[in-house]
Amino acid sequence: MNNDNNEIYFSKDIKELVGTEYGDIEKHSKFMKLALNEAKKALDEGEVPVGCVIVHNDIVIAAGSNKTNIKKNATRHAEIEALDSIYLSENASKFGGDKLLSDCKLYVTVEPCIMCAAVLQLAKINIVYFGCYNDKFGGNGSILPVHSIDCFERGHPYNCVSGVMKDQAIHLLQKFYFQENKKAPVPNKRKRIDPDQMINNQDNSSIDQPIDK
Repeated sequence: MNNDNNEIYFSKDIKELVGTEYGDIEKHSKFMKLALNEAKKALDEGEVPVGCVIVHNDIVIAAGSNKTNIKKNATRHAEIEALDSIYLSENASKFGGDKLLSDCKLYVTVEPCIMCAAVLQLAKINIVYFGCYNDKFGGNGSILPVHSIDCFERGHPYNCVSGVMKDQAIHLLQKFYFQENKKAPVPNKRKRIDPDQMINNQDNSSIDQPIDK
Protein backbone atom coordinates (compact mmCIF):
# COMPACT_ATOMS: atom_id res chain seq x y z
CA MET A 1 0.00 0.00 0.00
CA ASN A 2 2.14 2.84 -1.24
CA ASN A 3 0.38 6.19 -1.31
CA ASP A 4 0.66 9.16 -3.63
CA ASN A 5 2.20 12.29 -2.13
CA ASN A 6 -1.11 14.12 -2.13
CA GLU A 7 -3.03 11.37 -0.37
CA ILE A 8 -4.03 11.89 3.26
CA TYR A 9 -2.46 9.30 5.55
CA PHE A 10 -4.96 8.01 8.06
CA SER A 11 -4.85 6.94 11.68
CA LYS A 12 -8.01 4.99 12.50
CA ASP A 13 -9.29 2.47 15.00
CA ILE A 14 -9.52 -1.01 13.54
CA LYS A 15 -13.26 -1.12 14.30
CA GLU A 16 -13.75 1.74 11.83
CA LEU A 17 -12.10 -0.34 9.12
CA VAL A 18 -14.00 -3.62 9.46
CA GLY A 19 -14.89 -4.85 6.00
CA THR A 20 -11.62 -3.62 4.51
CA GLU A 21 -8.19 -5.26 4.34
CA TYR A 22 -7.11 -3.02 7.22
CA GLY A 23 -9.98 -4.15 9.44
CA ASP A 24 -9.48 -7.92 9.34
CA ILE A 25 -9.44 -8.28 13.13
CA GLU A 26 -8.76 -12.02 13.16
CA LYS A 27 -5.78 -11.74 10.84
CA HIS A 28 -4.21 -8.74 12.54
CA SER A 29 -4.82 -10.14 16.02
CA LYS A 30 -2.75 -13.20 15.09
CA PHE A 31 0.32 -11.03 14.58
CA MET A 32 -0.46 -8.76 17.52
CA LYS A 33 -0.43 -11.82 19.79
CA LEU A 34 3.17 -12.36 18.74
CA ALA A 35 3.94 -8.74 19.56
CA LEU A 36 2.30 -9.21 22.96
CA ASN A 37 4.56 -12.20 23.57
CA GLU A 38 7.53 -9.90 22.96
CA ALA A 39 6.04 -7.39 25.39
CA LYS A 40 5.73 -10.12 28.03
CA LYS A 41 9.44 -10.85 27.60
CA ALA A 42 10.14 -7.19 28.33
CA LEU A 43 7.93 -7.35 31.43
CA ASP A 44 9.80 -10.40 32.71
CA GLU A 45 13.06 -8.48 32.29
CA GLY A 46 11.79 -5.50 34.27
CA GLU A 47 11.27 -3.34 31.19
CA VAL A 48 8.21 -1.35 30.20
CA PRO A 49 6.24 -4.07 28.36
CA VAL A 50 6.25 -3.05 24.72
CA GLY A 51 6.84 -5.54 21.93
CA CYS A 52 6.57 -5.67 18.16
CA VAL A 53 6.95 -7.84 15.08
CA ILE A 54 7.65 -6.91 11.45
CA VAL A 55 5.70 -8.90 8.88
CA HIS A 56 6.43 -9.38 5.18
CA ASN A 57 3.98 -11.33 3.02
CA ASP A 58 2.34 -12.71 6.19
CA ILE A 59 5.68 -14.01 7.49
CA VAL A 60 7.33 -12.56 10.61
CA ILE A 61 10.84 -11.47 9.63
CA ALA A 62 11.80 -9.60 12.80
CA ALA A 63 10.71 -9.12 16.40
CA GLY A 64 11.74 -6.81 19.21
CA SER A 65 11.00 -5.88 22.79
CA ASN A 66 11.85 -2.86 24.89
CA LYS A 67 15.44 -3.05 26.21
CA THR A 68 16.14 0.48 27.46
CA ASN A 69 17.14 -0.66 30.95
CA ILE A 70 19.10 -3.76 29.98
CA LYS A 71 21.16 -1.85 27.42
CA LYS A 72 21.18 1.37 29.47
CA ASN A 73 20.16 3.24 26.34
CA ALA A 74 16.92 5.23 26.20
CA THR A 75 16.62 4.74 22.44
CA ARG A 76 16.40 0.94 22.53
CA HIS A 77 12.66 0.74 22.05
CA ALA A 78 11.00 -2.37 20.64
CA GLU A 79 10.73 -0.91 17.14
CA ILE A 80 14.43 -0.01 17.05
CA GLU A 81 15.38 -3.49 18.25
CA ALA A 82 13.29 -5.10 15.50
CA LEU A 83 14.65 -2.84 12.75
CA ASP A 84 18.23 -3.39 13.87
CA SER A 85 17.73 -7.14 13.78
CA ILE A 86 17.18 -6.65 10.04
CA TYR A 87 19.76 -3.97 9.29
CA LEU A 88 22.51 -5.58 11.38
CA SER A 89 21.80 -9.13 10.27
CA GLU A 90 24.38 -11.13 8.34
CA ASN A 91 21.67 -11.40 5.69
CA ALA A 92 20.97 -7.65 5.58
CA SER A 93 21.75 -7.43 1.87
CA LYS A 94 19.33 -10.28 1.26
CA PHE A 95 16.57 -8.44 3.09
CA GLY A 96 16.96 -5.39 0.87
CA GLY A 97 16.53 -2.83 3.65
CA ASP A 98 14.17 0.01 2.75
CA LYS A 99 12.92 -1.77 -0.37
CA LEU A 100 11.76 -4.70 1.73
CA LEU A 101 10.32 -2.57 4.54
CA SER A 102 8.17 -0.62 2.10
CA ASP A 103 6.17 -3.83 1.76
CA CYS A 104 6.15 -4.62 5.49
CA LYS A 105 3.64 -4.21 8.29
CA LEU A 106 4.69 -3.41 11.85
CA TYR A 107 2.60 -4.70 14.74
CA VAL A 108 3.42 -3.04 18.07
CA THR A 109 1.56 -3.25 21.37
CA VAL A 110 1.73 0.49 22.11
CA GLU A 111 1.58 3.46 19.75
CA PRO A 112 5.13 4.32 18.61
CA CYS A 113 6.65 7.31 20.36
CA ILE A 114 7.62 10.41 18.39
CA MET A 115 11.19 9.15 17.95
CA CYS A 116 10.12 5.72 16.71
CA ALA A 117 7.44 7.18 14.44
CA ALA A 118 10.14 9.25 12.73
CA VAL A 119 12.45 6.25 12.44
CA LEU A 120 9.64 4.20 10.89
CA GLN A 121 9.15 6.95 8.32
CA LEU A 122 12.83 6.92 7.43
CA ALA A 123 12.74 3.12 7.25
CA LYS A 124 9.83 3.48 4.81
CA ILE A 125 7.61 1.04 6.69
CA ASN A 126 4.34 0.39 4.85
CA ILE A 127 1.77 0.48 7.67
CA VAL A 128 1.69 0.29 11.47
CA TYR A 129 -0.87 -1.58 13.59
CA PHE A 130 -0.78 -0.82 17.30
CA GLY A 131 -2.70 -1.76 20.42
CA CYS A 132 -3.20 1.11 22.86
CA TYR A 133 -2.44 4.80 22.56
CA ASN A 134 0.67 6.44 23.99
CA ASP A 135 -0.87 9.50 25.63
CA LYS A 136 2.46 11.02 26.68
CA PHE A 137 4.78 10.49 23.72
CA GLY A 138 2.63 9.12 20.88
CA GLY A 139 3.90 9.88 17.39
CA ASN A 140 0.99 8.38 15.47
CA GLY A 141 -1.57 11.01 16.37
CA SER A 142 -1.86 11.10 20.18
CA ILE A 143 0.69 13.91 20.55
CA LEU A 144 2.07 14.44 17.04
CA PRO A 145 0.98 12.89 13.72
CA VAL A 146 4.56 12.10 12.70
CA HIS A 147 3.33 9.17 10.61
CA SER A 148 1.60 11.53 8.19
CA ILE A 149 4.05 14.44 8.08
CA ASP A 150 5.65 14.59 4.64
CA CYS A 151 8.68 16.63 5.65
CA PHE A 152 11.55 14.17 5.85
CA GLU A 153 13.88 14.25 2.86
CA ARG A 154 14.21 10.45 2.89
CA GLY A 155 11.00 9.72 4.73
CA HIS A 156 7.85 7.97 3.66
CA PRO A 157 4.57 8.76 5.47
CA TYR A 158 2.50 5.74 6.42
CA ASN A 159 -0.98 4.80 7.58
CA CYS A 160 -1.63 3.41 11.04
CA VAL A 161 -4.42 1.37 12.60
CA SER A 162 -5.06 1.47 16.34
CA GLY A 163 -7.00 -0.66 18.81
CA VAL A 164 -5.68 -4.11 17.85
CA MET A 165 -5.92 -6.11 21.11
CA LYS A 166 -5.60 -2.85 23.03
CA ASP A 167 -7.07 -4.26 26.26
CA GLN A 168 -4.31 -6.87 26.44
CA ALA A 169 -1.67 -4.21 25.79
CA ILE A 170 -3.10 -2.00 28.53
CA HIS A 171 -3.22 -4.96 30.93
CA LEU A 172 0.51 -5.56 30.49
CA LEU A 173 1.27 -1.90 31.15
CA GLN A 174 -0.87 -2.00 34.28
CA LYS A 175 1.00 -5.06 35.52
CA PHE A 176 4.28 -3.20 35.10
CA TYR A 177 3.25 0.06 36.75
CA PHE A 178 1.41 -1.59 39.65
CA GLN A 179 4.09 -4.13 40.49
CA GLU A 180 6.62 -3.50 43.23
CA ASN A 181 9.90 -2.11 41.96
CA LYS A 182 12.50 -4.03 43.97
CA LYS A 183 15.24 -1.61 42.94
CA ALA A 184 13.41 1.44 44.25
CA PRO A 185 14.53 2.91 47.61
CA VAL A 186 12.31 2.23 50.61
CA PRO A 187 10.11 5.31 51.02
CA ASN A 188 9.84 7.08 54.36
CA LYS A 189 6.29 6.47 55.43
CA ARG A 190 4.62 9.50 56.93
CA LYS A 191 2.70 8.75 60.09
CA ARG A 192 -1.00 9.37 59.73
CA ILE A 193 -2.19 11.82 62.37
CA ASP A 194 -5.71 11.77 63.72
CA PRO A 195 -6.97 15.39 63.70
CA ASP A 196 -8.97 14.78 66.90
CA GLN A 197 -5.88 13.47 68.64
CA MET A 198 -3.94 16.56 67.57
CA ILE A 199 -6.48 18.78 69.31
CA ASN A 200 -6.50 16.67 72.50
CA ASN A 201 -2.69 16.68 72.66
CA GLN A 202 -2.27 20.29 71.62
CA ASP A 203 -0.38 21.28 74.74
CA ASN A 204 2.09 18.43 74.28
CA SER A 205 2.62 18.88 70.57
CA SER A 206 5.73 20.81 69.63
CA ILE A 207 4.27 21.88 66.32
CA ASP A 208 1.39 23.58 68.08
CA GLN A 209 3.39 25.40 70.76
CA PRO A 210 3.18 29.20 70.55
CA ILE A 211 6.35 30.92 69.43
CA ASP A 212 7.84 33.35 71.96
CA LYS A 213 8.37 36.78 70.51
